[in-house]
This record gives sequence, C-alpha cells and structure tokens, in this order.
Amino acid sequence: MNRAERVVILSAVLAGLCGAGRADEVVLTNGLKYDNVQVTGVKDCNVIFHKTTQEITKSVKDIASVSIKGLGALDEAEKLAKDGKVAEAVRAYGDAMRQASDSWQKKLIEYRRYQAMARSGAMIDQAVQAWLTMLEECRGSATAMNAAVEIKPSEFAPKGSPENDRAIKAMKRKEHADKPYAGAVRQLLMELCRHEGRSAEAAELAEEITAEPKSQPAGGDKKADRTSGGGRDGLEGQLKAAEVFLQQGETARALGVVKANLSRYNDNDLPTALLLMGKAQYALYRTEARAERKENLLIEAGLNLMKVFANFPSSPAAAEALYMAGRVNASPELKNRAGARAAYETVIRQYGASPFAAKAKEDLDKLINE
Repeated sequence: MNRAERVVILSAVLAGLCGAGRADEVVLTNGLKYDNVQVTGVKDCNVIFHKTTQEITKSVKDIASVSIKGLGALDEAEKLAKDGKVAEAVRAYGDAMRQASDSWQKKLIEYRRYQAMARSGAMIDQAVQAWLTMLEECRGSATAMNAAVEIKPSEFAPKGSPENDRAIKAMKRKEHADKPYAGAVRQLLMELCRHEGRSAEAAELAEEITAEPKSQPAGGDKKADRTSGGGRDGLEGQLKAAEVFLQQGETARALGVVKANLSRYNDNDLPTALLLMGKAQYALYRTEARAERKENLLIEAGLNLMKVFANFPSSPAAAEALYMAGRVNASPELKNRAGARAAYETVIRQYGASPFAAKAKEDLDKLINE
C-alpha cells in the first residue's frame, strides 16, 4: 500500500469517527456555526475541534456556545446563560462539571461558567476570583496569559454594591504581587474603582499604570504582551488611565499619555484615543486665555473628533465624538452654527439609543432658540 492510499484510508476512517462517534456544535460570537464537529480538547484558553480531518482552534472569547453530545447539562447551562439567567446557568454548569468525564471537558465547562459570570456585573466578585485563579494557572506561558487577560470581567455591579467591594479587595491582594499579570489586575482594579467613585484610588492606580516600564513577555516571546505596559493590554490600560486623568482635571497629562502612543493604537483603540484627545483639547481650550491658542485648540479638537465619526462610525466612541464636534463648532470662537446643527442632528438620527442623543437634542434646541 502506497502513501497516497494510506492517506485516503486514514481520512475516511477519521471522517467516520468524527461523524459517527459524536456530533458536537460550536457557534462563534460572529454567528458562524460549526455543526457535526468533534470537540477534542482545550488549551491556553482555546477550544480545539475537528471537522472531518481538519483541526480548528478558536479562542474561548470568540465562542458564543458549545454543545457536546452526551453533556445535556452543558446545553441547559448555555441556554440559561444566553437568556441572561446567570445564577441558574452557573448552577447548571456545576451539574455539567459533574457530568463530564474528561479533564478537558471540565476545563471547557469551567471557562464557559466563568464567561457567564464575567458578563454579569451581579457576580463580579465571583468572576474576579475565577479570573485571578485562571491568571495564576496561566502564568508560565505568555500565550496562555495573554488569552486569559483578553477574557477579563467586562461588567460591574451597580455602584455601591458589596460585590464590587469584594472584587476590589480580591484584586488589591494581587495588584502589587510580583506576578506577570499584575499590570492586567491593576488596570481592571482602576476601572472598578473609577466605577465606584473612588477617584483617589483610581488616580493612584493610573499613576502606576502610566509609569510601568515596557517589559518583555515571560518566556522570551517577542509578540505584544497584553499583561504589561509593552503590549496591547498596556496600551488599553494607558487609555483607561488617560480617562481617569481627564476626569480628575489633569487634562494636559491625559493628552500627553494618549499622544505618546498614538502611532501604536489598533483600530479597536484608535477611536477612543482620538475621542480622548479631542475632549482633552476642548477642555484645554476652555481654560486657555490666549485667543489664538484657544482657536487652535478648538480646530485640533474638532479634527480629532471628526476623525472618529468619519473613520469609525460604528465605534462606541462615535456618538460622543460627534456630539463633542457639535459643541466645538458651536463655540463663540468658531461660530459654525450650521456645522453644529448638522452634528447634533446626525447624533439624534444615527445614534438615537445613545445617551448623547438626548444631550444633542438639548443643545440643538438651545442653538435654534438663540
């Protein structure tokens, strides 16, 4: 039997095994569905599955749901999580853990349970504890560490909730630890302190984040490291720090932090960076005494704000950027009433669900009645 014949037979056998042994399903967050697959493992926050003889690897952050034949409790947990019934979903994931027979199945369920908690502010304390455990488990691999940072908790409980306080205390025990993930913990801690109105603590953390040295990932990996100041997460952390500085009235400092990394932002971060620059320049304009400098600041702010709307109209930053552009045009120095009106009307029409639509309507009414 020659090599070509062996490959044909092997492909046929593997295809039969994948098809007959188990029919699993993986659905991605972009809507793409992989059905009639066989999920075979989990590694470094990635799910590995096979479609006939093709091996496919997807990050857990990109997975909307997973169904594994024989794990009915997992199907139930996924449905509850999709319906927003997080507490019930967490209990169902626990049932699925007990039902699972392989260690990789248990790890997959653990990831899915964590992701349900991470998207629910009501369970932020439990989500943070699970995330910190995950980071500790991944600290020996830069690849795994970066993947774990990417799925950090994304929602907080309402301001003043005990869950937020418990999450803050848990992170404070880790943010100064000599760990490769300390920078990522510090960033999330700063965001939660800011959410809670603990401005002094948020500002102190922002100081530490912007002072962090650029460092190389563990293991000598040359790729961008999300866990330190040197990579994507470091850039995101510096943007969050700039927001804190702006909120604290340290406008020039906020502008300097954003400008220092402007050429390094990707398309996800650039809209926020441009918005922050525009807001900082507008804030500086309001305190500037020199007429020529005031006008220059307004023009710079307007250009940066309009870049957001022109190049990233679907960005979460677009509505605020266009609203702010309207305010810039309505300023006594520029007196561009037509430009301001066009900006406000577009915010109302195109971003009606945004809180800036109501602000735009209020400013538009004032503009019309002047």
